[in-house]
Formats: sequence, C-alpha cells, structure tokens
Amino acid sequence: MKIVITGIPGSGKTTVGKLLSRILKLKFIDMDEYIEQKTGLKINEIFLNYGELYFREMERKACKELSESEDCVISTGGKTLLYKENLNQFYSFIIITLLSTPETIIKRLDVEYKTRPLLFSNPAKSILKLYKERIPIYQKFPNKIETDDLNPEEVVEKILTNILNGKERKIKTETNHKNSLIVIKKGLSNNLSSYIHRIYKGSEIFILMDKIISNLYGKKILRNLKKNGLNPKVYVITSKEKIKNLNIAKRIYSWLMNERANRSSLFISIGGGVISDLGGFIASTYHRGIKLINIPTTLLSQIDASIGGKNGINFNKAKNQIGTIYFPEAILIDPLFLISLKKSYIKEGLVEALKTGIIGDQYLYNLIKNHYYELILKDLGYLEELIYRSIKVKLSIVEKDAYERNLRKLLNLGHTFAHAFESCLNYKISHGKAVGLGLICAFKLGVLLNMCSENYLEEIKKILKNAGLPTKIANLNASEIISFMQYDKKRKGEKISFIIPRKIGEVKIKTNISINHINECLREIIK
Repeated sequence: MKIVITGIPGSGKTTVGKLLSRILKLKFIDMDEYIEQKTGLKINEIFLNYGELYFREMERKACKELSESEDCVISTGGKTLLYKENLNQFYSFIIITLLSTPETIIKRLDVEYKTRPLLFSNPAKSILKLYKERIPIYQKFPNKIETDDLNPEEVVEKILTNILNGKERKIKTETNHKNSLIVIKKGLSNNLSSYIHRIYKGSEIFILMDKIISNLYGKKILRNLKKNGLNPKVYVITSKEKIKNLNIAKRIYSWLMNERANRSSLFISIGGGVISDLGGFIASTYHRGIKLINIPTTLLSQIDASIGGKNGINFNKAKNQIGTIYFPEAILIDPLFLISLKKSYIKEGLVEALKTGIIGDQYLYNLIKNHYYELILKDLGYLEELIYRSIKVKLSIVEKDAYERNLRKLLNLGHTFAHAFESCLNYKISHGKAVGLGLICAFKLGVLLNMCSENYLEEIKKILKNAGLPTKIANLNASEIISFMQYDKKRKGEKISFIIPRKIGEVKIKTNISINHINECLREIIK
C-alpha cells in the first residue's frame, strides 16, 4: 500500500504519517527530511540562501524520486501537491488530505515558526494568507479529514476505518431464477479466501487474471488463497479488446481441459471489462456452464461490465457478436483496486456512471457533476458511493428484463453511437470516450426531437470537458458509422433503436430515427 499525506501546514501531516506507518508496518518518509538529506541543508537554510524557487525545484525532484517508492507512507510539505506535476507523480498513491482551521493551525505552530520559512514574518497573518490561498484547492482534494478536534491517534483511526476500510455493502439479486451476491468493501481482496469459502465448498478453482493485476497483486492474492487451503490454477493474459476472440477462447478451453477442470469447478475472472467479458463467456460455455465469480478491478468493470450477466467476444471487427447472458455466483468488488489505475481509466468509468445517473439516479449524476475532481483523484468514499449507486440502477433494470427484450435496452444510452464509433475506428478509441461522445449524440437527438432541453446537452458537454474527456473527434466517416449501426441491428432483425434522455433520471426508447437526424447528431461531435 502506498499512501501520501498532504494538507494545510499545521494539520499534523508528519505526526499522523509516522503513527500511521507504524500501525500499517510501512516505511515512513518525510519529504522535507528527504530534501534535507539530499542537500545537506535545513529547509530554512535552503530558503534563506537559495530562495523558494530553488527549494521548489528540489521538491519537484524529490516527488519524482519518491513516487517510485514501494509500499510506504509519505508526508509532504503544505504546498507540494498544489503543483500539478507533483500531484501527478503520486497518482498511484492513496492521497489523504488533512485540514484544519487557521485558529487551530496558529495554536499548533506556536513554537515552530522559526523553522518554517513561509511563516517566519508575522506568523498569524502569514497563516491566514496561506489558508485563504490554498483552502479552495485542498477542498477539491480526495479523502479529506478535518483534524481540529482530533488528536493524532484519532486522525489515524479515521484513516483506518473510514478511508482504508469500511463497512461491507451487500446487494443480493435474483435474475431469471438465479441468485447472485454482490459485495462491495475496501480491502476485500486482502481476505479473498473467506469470500470464496462462503460461495464455493470445492477445491477445483481456476483463475483468469489480467497481467497487470497479476504483477501488482497476484502474489498477495495467491498467498492468501493458499494460506487458507485454496490452490487455484491461474491463466494470466494481457488484457486488450482484441483478445476477445475465438482463438483466445480456444486456448483457455484447452488449458481448462489440460488441467482437468470439470462441471463442478469454480472459474474466477480477475481484471477489467475485457476479462469479465471473456471469462464470463468461457465459464458459460465450458461444460455448458460452470460456477463463476467476477472480481472486477477497473471502475468501468466494477459498475458495468461485470454486472448484469452479459459477456461476449468480438467477431469480424464487430464488438460482442458472439456471447451469452450468464450470471455469476458472486461479484466481489474492492475499490482499493482502483488506486493503481491510470487517470484515463478512472475517467472512462466516470462516463459509464454518468450514463447510469442520466438513466435513473439524479444523486449519482450530481455526484459526478459536482465532485468530478475528487473522483478523478480517487476519493474512496465518493468512488464507493458511485459504484454502489451505479450497480443499484443497473440491477433495477436487469432484474426486470435479463435478456434485453425491452426495458434493458435503456442501459444502451449512448451505446448505439459508441459501438459504431469503436467498430469504425477498429477499437483505437476507448469504450469510455466513445460512450461520452455517444451521450452527446443522444442528447442532441433529444433536442432535435423536442424531447429534452438544449441546456442538458450543454451541461453534458461541460461535465465531459471538466473531466478532461473529448467532446469532439476527428477521422470519423458518418456514412460508415451509420452502416455499422444498421449492421448491428440487422443481425437481430431489428430497426435501429436509440435511447433518448428526456431529463436526468428519465429516458425513452425511440426507433424510426431519420438518417438526417443521425447525421446531424454526428456533426455535433465530428471535428
């Protein structure tokens, strides 16, 4: 586990960091001490002799070096992560933000002013000035804890109970007479064996695992399983959309047969949406169906791809042309997996959650609209709520229409466009970006059909822009996109259907949309 503690000067970063590292048995690094060791000078000497600009350059180098550290707790200077470059260096860390009021800070720093260069002259006035400058930025940081009325031990207790752990949230669902259990809990993967034992009493376990997850967590996961009497066979694979094909499926079938997997075996998929799509397809077809557990590790898979039973592989450049609907025994979700994700993958998941909020949850929509920055920086509380609400909306639809005869089509909001974009660009555009562009097209269609206000269209564009997601794209051919849409529906003997938003929380299915209207929607997003 890698943790970086930031926050207002005087909020207790160093004291809390030392105590937290002892409890978690992790190395502790104080960034100011690290810089002093590197330069051979005290921090106040660096400021006095070389100035703040020189110090900030030393700090920048320290951030780059320390970001490569293995499991540890790092406490930063008060201004360190206010620089975007430094903040980005620690993106794969759990960022914990400590806050205090100016009054509390003045009391705490009463005897420390001489060692703090930025507070040396007129300390109280300097603290108020720093506070006013920095607090608006820190309020957007993730995993915030107000420390005013807490001693260091109490702050650490809040970190342990509220940020790094939490209550187990269970969702029991029955779909097409199949009961499934969904568990959401931070740190769940540290005790995976106990969850497997609840679900499966046998010993024949086979795991399909994403290579990145294997490198990051594989040893720890397998150590826990073996320690508790489980000795699974593991197939590790590089996860890319293009591996969802018949040739790869054949290889995995052969592996299962060689390892003597049978109908009473358990198959576990650990990875993102590609792994759950492929793993679900394998589990549903091997011996006409074996027990399946999904352990999704990306935001997109935790809120969508692993939920609802859909799986599939691609064929002849078209996405998910061969597949089944097959419900797992359980879906085990650990939000801490998201800490290792790149920023682009978090953004992709936010788009899918945004879609879900538009379909059926105003609170979820507003959570993304108002807290996109904290979500992108992996605020674990907000992410957990986002995951839970997204799943609840999806299940409320899937439970009523498991096989997409009517109601489940609502979940395709933006996807008729998005799948065509992906196919047209040979999957060189990510699914999340494609869905974001598809949402713009869906709202544009709603405006053209007088079904929703143009204000919603502009708001969606603003949310996507704020999150750093594209609202325009080049190199798309409108006629080719329409051709992909028509092919996708012809194979099912259907007309092209579109999901149209009327307002946040209400969408409708429409068919017989004119080609002119579709072209106009595409002009909204094509550069």
